[in-house]
Amino acid sequence: MEKRKKKIIMVDDVNFHLVNTKNKLKNHYEIFTALSSEILFDILENIIPDLILLDINMPEINGFEILKKLKADPQYSGIPVIFFTSNKSKENITKGMALGAVDFMTGQQFRQVCQFFNIICFTAGIGENNPIVRGEVCEYLGFLGIGIDKEANKIRGEDVIISTPDSKVTVMSVPTDEELMIARDTRAIVDKL
Repeated sequence: MEKRKKKIIMVDDVNFHLVNTKNKLKNHYEIFTALSSEILFDILENIIPDLILLDINMPEINGFEILKKLKADPQYSGIPVIFFTSNKSKENITKGMALGAVDFMTGQQFRQVCQFFNIICFTAGIGENNPIVRGEVCEYLGFLGIGIDKEANKIRGEDVIISTPDSKVTVMSVPTDEELMIARDTRAIVDKL
């Protein structure tokens, strides 16, 4: 049985951006496009996406106002929103994150992440030793089509693939003995004193 494609709604008032990005992502994701906030909310009446990509500079209602409206509605407040924009000023990033955006990306950055992201490797410290953190990181990145094998994710101390066979991204944990290496390096420094 084929796993359903993750759903992404892209909101931008420039049709070229929507078409270009949709063409690059459509093989991996179910893409919906909206040229305005009105179209976005019409789409949301029928589907709840896994992710919304939102431009900041929109006519009538800008991306910040759209995000406020989404976060104020319990039905939509849990949908991750990434600002998909060329305007990554410090002020915009601060304001967007305060309103509940999860990230800011240029169109090119997003296409690169989605097109070329094929492995996540957890090593050292928390990544290697904490299945809860690994699970939460992978859940946050779920829009990439990551599936986690909960039993494999519990394994510690050995090389293990923790993604499901149908995951679009391979996820693994590789033990590094980082703590042992740090202890040995520290001992070597102390011995020289």
